Amino acid sequence: MRVPKSIIQKIPELISLMFILLFVYAAVSKLLDFETFQTQLGQSPLLSAYAKPLAIGVPFLELLIALGLMMPRFRLWALYGFYGLMVMFTTYIVIILNFSDFVPCSCGGVLEKMSWTQHFWFNIIICGFAILALFFTDISKKRVLYLSFLILILSSGITVSITKLSEEKIKYNNELVRKFLHRPLKDPISYQLDYNSYYVAGIFKDSIYLGNTTAPRHILALSMDLKGSAPHLITIPDSLKADYQTARITVSDSVFFLTDGVSGIIQKGNTDDWTISESYTLDIPFTAFEPQSKQRAVLRVYDMLNKETTLAEYDLKTRNLHVHSGILDTKIDGLFDTDGQLLFDADTDKVLYVYFYRNNYLLADYNLENSVYNKTIDTIKQVDLEFGYLEGGRQKKLAKTYKKVNHSAAAGNGYLMIKSKNLGRFDVADMLEHASIIDVYDITKNSYELSFYFYYENKEEVKSYYLYEDKIIGLTENHIVVCEMKKAIFKKL
Repeated sequence: MRVPKSIIQKIPELISLMFILLFVYAAVSKLLDFETFQTQLGQSPLLSAYAKPLAIGVPFLELLIALGLMMPRFRLWALYGFYGLMVMFTTYIVIILNFSDFVPCSCGGVLEKMSWTQHFWFNIIICGFAILALFFTDISKKRVLYLSFLILILSSGITVSITKLSEEKIKYNNELVRKFLHRPLKDPISYQLDYNSYYVAGIFKDSIYLGNTTAPRHILALSMDLKGSAPHLITIPDSLKADYQTARITVSDSVFFLTDGVSGIIQKGNTDDWTISESYTLDIPFTAFEPQSKQRAVLRVYDMLNKETTLAEYDLKTRNLHVHSGILDTKIDGLFDTDGQLLFDADTDKVLYVYFYRNNYLLADYNLENSVYNKTIDTIKQVDLEFGYLEGGRQKKLAKTYKKVNHSAAAGNGYLMIKSKNLGRFDVADMLEHASIIDVYDITKNSYELSFYFYYENKEEVKSYYLYEDKIIGLTENHIVVCEMKKAIFKKL
């Protein structure tokens, strides 16, 4: 039975009508909720750097192609354009499903209820209809085959290029556009603390050691599963007692350090008996202490000669202090503008210093040599700090409370994780009421990798973070929280 020629002639018109409805509906849906569409592109793991131009360009092209399909004079080339755009959409889905760190939520609109795999097969069928319509519309069948193949290659190549350029731009350029990873953490476990004066003194052999600012000699050891706890009391022999003003405990490996930066005191003992056995007094006060081994530490000190904060290394065995002047790069006053958090990653033997008031962090080797300054993805190069003076100009203070660029950080396994409260271009503001934003950097590649949300515990904001193997430990006002990171995502851990 032969199909009447009149019906065959109607096939490209019917297919074109279907395509018109599809693209008009898709474009109008995007434009009616433009902010949501742009945000969805901004949250894409592959396109976030070009979210704004794509949010405008995609619905514009869809409407332009739909208009061309309505006009017989331009229908042939509109069909080629439709096919090319669908190939680009399909290539993007292939990349998302096979090469992305995570699969984002669906894009809404006409295909909102479809999964990404269903979306892929839907696109394949639509591309098949497009080629069918071209065969019935173009008088040259060879041209259809040639151009279809050429468009397939070009459209796929353009999509791959855009995703690669976006990936490079978001990793290495100074733009606050985040690549969010959805649900990278397993369900957290928490432990309620009796006091809000605890801090994490260190983590060793699956035990979390908590110090207490109001009871400096007291240590609380928690098992990593937070099911077991054991209190410890530090013993200080009479001969080693000192004038403690800001005593703080740091646990590293099988030893602990009791330090008092104001007095320049470093004391050491073993966690087997929690007794101070060695004592050291520096000629210079320090404001941060980070052990690198049992016999070595890196310090933040104030260089009186150059009137600036800087870093120093201290060898406990030789009692040698080596001050590295100028390493923190003064921009305003050398004190408040260089304020930040000192870290040491034992897995890479790297010293890190994360600035509070600028979008930078310092990365140096074990001996504080070969230091480099890396940018975070935040766009604030330096907070413009103003100062006030008390006691007749003798005491210098910040004139007001300034919003920090980097709030707190943790380092381990070659990663640097920084908590930020500065919203990115496509971040959802309401999320800051429920979670903290954590930006992840690979210090072995000096690149931004991704971001994720760390949700509050009992509505309490997680103020500080610590990394241990494949776990992230958070401390709130009254709780300690342990979350295991998914190894399929953090492949190094």
